[in-house]
Amino acid sequence: MILKEYQKNAVKELLSNTIKELGKQKESSALVFKAPTGSGKTIMMQNFLKHFCESKIEGEYCFLWISVNDLSRQSKTSFEKNLEGTALHFSELCDIEDKELKANEVLFINWESIRSVDRSTGEWKVLAMKENERNENLPTYLDNTHKSGRKVILIVDESHKSLNTPKAQELIKNYIKPVLQIEVSATPDSEGYIPLVEVNIDDVIKEGMIKKEVLVNENLKDLANVEDETDKIVLDLAFKKQKELLSAYKKENSSVKPLVLIQLPSEAKKTTDVDKTKLDRIIHILQEEYDMTFANQKLAIWLSEDKTNKELVDIKDSPVEALIFKQAIATGWDCPRAQILVMFREIQTITFEIQTVGRILRMPEWKHYSSEALNKAYVYTDLPRAEMGVGETAKNLIKNSIGIRNNAIYKDFALQSFYTSRTNYKDIGRSFYSVLAKTFIEYVGGEFSELEKTENTSKLQRFINIEDRDIKSSILSDGEILVDIDNHTGEKIIAKSEIETKTQEELITLSFEDFARNQVGMQFTNVARSYKPIIEALYSALDHYFFGRYKTRLYYQKLILNNKDFFKEVLEKAKNTYKPLRQKEIKEKSKEAEEIYTWQIPRFQGFTKKAKIKEYTKNILQPSYMQLDSQQETWFIEDFLETSEIVEFWYNNGKSTKEFFAVPWEDEYGERRSFYPDFIVHFTNGIIGIF
Repeated sequence: MILKEYQKNAVKELLSNTIKELGKQKESSALVFKAPTGSGKTIMMQNFLKHFCESKIEGEYCFLWISVNDLSRQSKTSFEKNLEGTALHFSELCDIEDKELKANEVLFINWESIRSVDRSTGEWKVLAMKENERNENLPTYLDNTHKSGRKVILIVDESHKSLNTPKAQELIKNYIKPVLQIEVSATPDSEGYIPLVEVNIDDVIKEGMIKKEVLVNENLKDLANVEDETDKIVLDLAFKKQKELLSAYKKENSSVKPLVLIQLPSEAKKTTDVDKTKLDRIIHILQEEYDMTFANQKLAIWLSEDKTNKELVDIKDSPVEALIFKQAIATGWDCPRAQILVMFREIQTITFEIQTVGRILRMPEWKHYSSEALNKAYVYTDLPRAEMGVGETAKNLIKNSIGIRNNAIYKDFALQSFYTSRTNYKDIGRSFYSVLAKTFIEYVGGEFSELEKTENTSKLQRFINIEDRDIKSSILSDGEILVDIDNHTGEKIIAKSEIETKTQEELITLSFEDFARNQVGMQFTNVARSYKPIIEALYSALDHYFFGRYKTRLYYQKLILNNKDFFKEVLEKAKNTYKPLRQKEIKEKSKEAEEIYTWQIPRFQGFTKKAKIKEYTKNILQPSYMQLDSQQETWFIEDFLETSEIVEFWYNNGKSTKEFFAVPWEDEYGERRSFYPDFIVHFTNGIIGIF
């Protein structure tokens, strides 16, 4: 699994905080992992557990992974696929051997199978918790595990849905008795927990993992006057958009087939009379208007009592074009090609939280496309706007207000716009490997050849002691060497009492990574993206030109930590050599990323809830939704654009994406960047003004 940068950082932070919490030797600790839907929470947790087991922390640990509904089984399948061949092994209750959890065993279970109680007697109703002659139940397995001296780490997936009930708390306190409880959720209920490991949604969007925004009722002015045919209107808009997106994917040479999700109104688990009426009508419309039926496999359904063609939905080249479902499937279900959501008026109220629209947020190929339409998700609904709410997490993502170009006053014109994706992260790249190797060899007077390892190693010994020496305890226990993953957030010191609980190997690795972070230096300011290439460049040089592949990474770490001054000097020379080469490399990449294209004022544009309607008649987008950054902009509009006789219409430009107009400018590194003006003005004499 190749992780995105934010995923790597989250895994490191989870591991660091876990080690610190366990080192406190408390009876039980907790931490919260907050990550948006679509960020890859399960993948990050998989890598965290893998690294935890490899870290050789003192003692034996096993893991209890609890989730909701069938999500625990889905998670187990994903773990088995992605972590095959690791020290971890994965089980359900029926797989437990010797009536206890073994070291590095992950037991997957759902809340529904363990917490149901007979209200009249107070006794467990579920077999997994009941006593029996064979002692095959979860309480027995956990009791035996504790008696064996094995520590349990509890991982609660989708914790916001399951944790805050008396029965859940009783299970945790009296039976599971975890030394650490990790709560995983996009919207955790637990407030004030320290540590809190959090993934920022902006980082997830920048890495191309999820859509940039969600448009609600794009290009739909008003459904208030339509009474009998709203179902059909909403469906027509959804499938028209699906057709547009399919064409756009083909132009990108992608085989993705965007899926339309149609949500039934009731949130009840069983299909209600309202659902059945709506379902019959939807199926009729789809069959008559779009030739979508269960028989030709263009239509699928996922209800508790009917799952026709459901197994076809996730297939990449699936014929299924639409899936009818209920909210019950929303949590944990993953179909990256889902991009359009249809919702109906009978859903009494709705808050567009990330969890609600999470099914259409994921990017199907983990990247953004040149066509901005593909980087958005779409919701179509006949629900009145007054009943729509936007949750805190989604407030900058959900665009439930649409401004439409006023073609009554619009005069067609086009500008040449400039767009470039970011290429300069002020970091060290893989091209540093060869620069460091050459600098290293020149420094010791060696030969730049993999055939001269013995001679190069002999010359290296003139500068440093290459014996496999332990690190002096003062380096590892002075309480100043261990820092948080990202230096931009400031240091977090681990106290001496905590250090004593860790293995030597783990502390050496953490100290070595800290050394690498401190070597990023003034030449390159992005520590998070640069320290790993420094580490790998050191390993590569030592492997290829000095020791071969016979030395362990731990040996290299101790070698470098025992000879810090020498390696600091080599790295400093290498970075000075690399800086102009990296700038040239970035400039070339920047040119490749540049795009000049014909830009026009968009036909429609989405706005967040923060945007307010203003009575600006010359704004080309109507209604005139505005979210101005300064008082000066307000004055410019009201004192000139709206009042001047020479202004025919104007457009308030946006930022950051190809949807908006930009001109090139060059930064201090010589990299061409996109500059987004505030206003595009069409004057009565035909001149276009850019302000």
